[in-house]
Amino acid sequence: MKTKNKIIENINNNEKVIRYKELEQIINNNEKIQVHLNKIKAIQKEIVHAEALGKLEKLKQLKLEYNKMLDEINRFPLMAEYMDLQEEINDFLQNLKEMLEIGINSDLTTK
Repeated sequence: MKTKNKIIENINNNEKVIRYKELEQIINNNEKIQVHLNKIKAIQKEIVHAEALGKLEKLKQLKLEYNKMLDEINRFPLMAEYMDLQEEINDFLQNLKEMLEIGINSDLTTK
């Protein structure tokens, strides 16, 4: 088996990734959570737009609204676990990427 496929298989078989995928499926099928997530995404877009236009007062208001929505969505027990797992997995993947880059760069400079 190629190294790439082995790495992918190991990631997919990781218990945290498996649990994350389970939670993701539950969340994607939950209408209440989806409504909250869509509101958060809309606010994020508005924040980016307000930042681009330099509308500081609007930006302040949107950030408060965003934090309020984030608090509401974190009240769903599965969402807190989901977001924690998402952060852990993202950190792991970032570290893996950096290790691979270092290894590849090292191989390239020694040849």
